Amino acid sequence: MSESELAPKVDAIVYCVVSPLEGPGLRICDDDYLQAVGGIHAFERLIECESYWFVQLGQIRGKQGRDGVTFQDSDLAQLPEPAEDAWQIGRLNPAFGKSEIEKQAFRQVFQAIQRMLDTWKTNEGTTVDAYALKELKVSPQRLESLTTGLCALKRVHDVLEVTALKFWYDSVWPSKPVPSEDVVLAEYSFQIPLQLRWAADQSLISVEILTTALC
Repeated sequence: MSESELAPKVDAIVYCVVSPLEGPGLRICDDDYLQAVGGIHAFERLIECESYWFVQLGQIRGKQGRDGVTFQDSDLAQLPEPAEDAWQIGRLNPAFGKSEIEKQAFRQVFQAIQRMLDTWKTNEGTTVDAYALKELKVSPQRLESLTTGLCALKRVHDVLEVTALKFWYDSVWPSKPVPSEDVVLAEYSFQIPLQLRWAADQSLISVEILTTALC
């Protein structure tokens, strides 16, 4: 039996965290780490303070080796996609503690910009260059002003500053790609003009990207 097969197994909990400090990514914490920070509830309060949103994806099993705990990419790929209502809102979200309209407005703007970034993907063989939205620079006061204007005028325009990460991944990798430190190629800041209006479906608010211009 090989040394790898003899390595002790370690269970860990995986979270997806969308943070303006680091961008979207995974946080994997084993029992030793959870005990060190005071338990799972203390850990969730920690990532709540660092994120826009976060969600627990599930558990995986890794192997304890001389260089630490390692996890298989294929195990990460088997984690289920979280339900929309499973996401918890973080304290760095400008809509934290605010009304449902403000929460929906920020989420819809964030998702609309990410959809735009998804159209910037380029492929060379199996290597993909992609972009992820890291930070959407909106203060709670500005978000409130946007939603107040929307309630009064039914349609509002604004120009928002964002920060995006350019990263690469191999399309044959089994797990969903995230812009971890070892694959990030660059970081950009630019402004995006957009329009918010009431939506006819359950999303409540519709967002249209008008133009984009790198600054």
